[in-house]
Amino acid sequence: MPRLRREDIANFAKVLDFLNAFVEAKPPLSLSPISAALFEAGGRPETGIGVDPYILKPNVGNLVEWFVTKIFGDLSLLKDADKAEFKQFLDMLSAAYVEAAPLGFAGASHYGVNLEGAYEAELRKVPVSPEGDVIRQGLLDEDVLAAEMLILVRLYEDYFKERYEMPKYG
Repeated sequence: MPRLRREDIANFAKVLDFLNAFVEAKPPLSLSPISAALFEAGGRPETGIGVDPYILKPNVGNLVEWFVTKIFGDLSLLKDADKAEFKQFLDMLSAAYVEAAPLGFAGASHYGVNLEGAYEAELRKVPVSPEGDVIRQGLLDEDVLAAEMLILVRLYEDYFKERYEMPKYG
C-alpha cells in the first residue's frame, strides 16, 4: 500500500490515490463484498464516530464512495491532531468496533451465513425481523469500522513511529 504523507491529509486527490490501493485490495484488507451487498440493498453504516459522509456528499451511490468520503472527512478532522488526539480517535473507533462485531458476526453465524459465499443468497438466511436488522447492521458497521481501523492504525504508526495498542475491553 502506498504511503500518505501527513501534509497531504487535506488533499482529496492524494487521499483518493492512497485509498484506491486499499479499496482495490481483496478482503480482509478491504471492504467485504457482503457489505457492498448490504449497502446496495439499502443498508447504511452507522458508526457514530467522526464525520458523517452524507454531510460531505449527500448523494453517495455505493459503499466504496461512502467509505472514501468517510475516510477523507475523518482525516480532515485528524490533520492537525497530535499523537494523543489521534490515539483517542482510534480508541473510539475501536470501542465502536468491539460493540458492533458480536452483533453482526455472531448473529450471522447463528443463521449459518457463509460470509465467503454468494452474498445475496447468504444474506437471505438472516430473517426479515428486528433481530435480522440488528445482524445486518452489525455486519456492515463491523466491516467499515475494521477497514477504517486498518487504514488509520497504519497512518498512526507511520506518523508517530509508535505501535498502536487497542484498549483492553471487558
